[in-house]
Amino acid sequence: MSAQPRPVIFERIAQLEQELAELRRAAGGPATDSHGSADWHRTLLESVINNTQNLIYVKDLEGRFVLVNEKLCQILGLPRESIIERLPGELYSPKLSTNHLANDQLVSTAAKAMTFAELLDLPDGRHEYISTKFPILDDAGGVVAVGGISTDVTAQKKAETALRESEERFRLTFQGNPLAIALNRLSDGKYVDSNESFTRIAGYSREEILGKTSIELGIWSDSAERERMVAELEARGRVDGMRLRFRRKNGELLTGEMSARTLTVNGERVILSLTRDINQELDLEDRYRQAQKMEAIGRLAGGVAHDFNNLLIPVLSYAEMVRERVAADKESVAMLDEILHAGSRAAQLTRQILAFSRKQVMDMVPLDLNQLIGGFRELIGRLLKENIEVRVVLGRQISNVRADRMQIEQILMNLAVNAGDAMPDGGTLTIETGERELGGEAGGRFADTPTTGRYVTVTVSDTGVGMSADTLQHIFEPFFTTKGQGQGTGLGLATVFGIVKQHGGHVWVRSQPGTGTTFRIYLPLTVQEVSSPHGESAGSESVGGRETILVVEDDEHVRALVCLALKNNGYRVVAAEDADEALRLVEQNDPPVLPALLLTDIIMPGTNGRELQRAMNGRIPGLRVLFMSGYTDEVIADHGLLEQGLQLLQKPFAVRDLLLKVRAVLDG
Repeated sequence: MSAQPRPVIFERIAQLEQELAELRRAAGGPATDSHGSADWHRTLLESVINNTQNLIYVKDLEGRFVLVNEKLCQILGLPRESIIERLPGELYSPKLSTNHLANDQLVSTAAKAMTFAELLDLPDGRHEYISTKFPILDDAGGVVAVGGISTDVTAQKKAETALRESEERFRLTFQGNPLAIALNRLSDGKYVDSNESFTRIAGYSREEILGKTSIELGIWSDSAERERMVAELEARGRVDGMRLRFRRKNGELLTGEMSARTLTVNGERVILSLTRDINQELDLEDRYRQAQKMEAIGRLAGGVAHDFNNLLIPVLSYAEMVRERVAADKESVAMLDEILHAGSRAAQLTRQILAFSRKQVMDMVPLDLNQLIGGFRELIGRLLKENIEVRVVLGRQISNVRADRMQIEQILMNLAVNAGDAMPDGGTLTIETGERELGGEAGGRFADTPTTGRYVTVTVSDTGVGMSADTLQHIFEPFFTTKGQGQGTGLGLATVFGIVKQHGGHVWVRSQPGTGTTFRIYLPLTVQEVSSPHGESAGSESVGGRETILVVEDDEHVRALVCLALKNNGYRVVAAEDADEALRLVEQNDPPVLPALLLTDIIMPGTNGRELQRAMNGRIPGLRVLFMSGYTDEVIADHGLLEQGLQLLQKPFAVRDLLLKVRAVLDG
């Protein structure tokens, strides 16, 4: 036992023993029983506490350890003096210790014993304990400390039975195991045996391995790490799930997860190690975490952008109307132009966020990518510096894709601008189209998990500075940028990823420092033919009318603005804040409202705009419908794609856009 002062629990025991002795003397008996003195009892208690396999401890009301038994010292790997007077969070996981302290507080507050399931991270992994905690009281009945007894209930792994089997069975298991297995002498670390999986992963033959150490071969270059593993083996007889980096004969670095045991073979202590190549697993985990993060951020960004669009509509539209009224005041017009310009930039930013979050409304039509890129070539050339050559290589007779023309142009624009930034001293930008099977690419990486099949591809390559492997891991994350402050939003490639995913496609990228970068966009092909381009009321300047329009919008500011704009241009307007009110106006109003056009938001509390349209169609034959929205929902869309044939006005919109679209739908 340590010579340090006895903690409060032992002092309390001593007091109780003294009181018992006084009671015995008062009764005329001996002060002690047949087992001896109070000191003997105390020594016996300490011996029991320190030789049990359970964890026994006492903490003060602040959570500091004031008593610990030998077992707790052993599992923490610390001497008693390094534990006493320290908080749990100073000794092991702060997250787990917070839970332990919360349980202590419950016991202290309730002043009664309680049982908890608690976790503890130890060098060999996470253990679960059943802890019975109890209050320690002073003479006045006040709680002065919390004691605990914790029992390890973690299922112990079964011993390695294969090694107790016959030599033949062991050899079959050893050689046929997909894990890399090796035997090393504990004394000097030299290999005495290895299986086929080990030689395949390491890249050495068995003959090259035997008689050498991992340090000599360069497989495990960190000798300190090996010494740590050996020390743990000698102390515990096992190592589980130790992650390490090892180098193959060709210099390639791999990540493995190793478990090891010490055995006696032919009278000699050896280390049996089993190593699993986890590179692919780590890559999948990274992709999964990235997908979760992108999905969470996308949901948040989509909701924020939708609300922001509703705020932008009154700002832009009222500024536009005021500008028309003060056209003669040049100074006021100039200030209003600045407001409209800033609002337009904000609207563009929300469109990028919605595209990234895959909630942008898409006008999906059959497109010929060769035709689109051929017509877009001149614009891309104007975006880039004169010292950058633009090459376009169009594939022969590629299939059509079903896509949103403006969004595909946005992809090309973003990739071209990024390529230009990567070539400050000039270079070549190449855009190619083609068709190919997606089933594995040489090098590079996909931004998500690809689906095999045949796709139309757009490949954008540059001869710029390239990117490191670490940068490639983050380029599709929103707001990640390698550009200087004020030189970009960090949404360019996140927008590309969102648009491509919304089209049901994939993005592949390959890059290395100094060798340029290649992006390849995979888009599902379609058998639909490209239709002739057509406009809505092309060239028509008529924006007013006399028809009745029912406006349904839950945002009062947007509703007021839309109604004002329509009334100012001659329309009769009836407004409702939701679908239920709109239906009451049609069914119960006297006289009933019979609109020529239903102008409704898509996503509203309660009944949505699509359901309202269906209800109205049964009541008003020939009713025209125009939807407004900042993004779609599964109610009217399939994976974010607007149903073909529905008319939609994208938020935020200008007053003239609203009037032109309304007139076009009424005249259509």
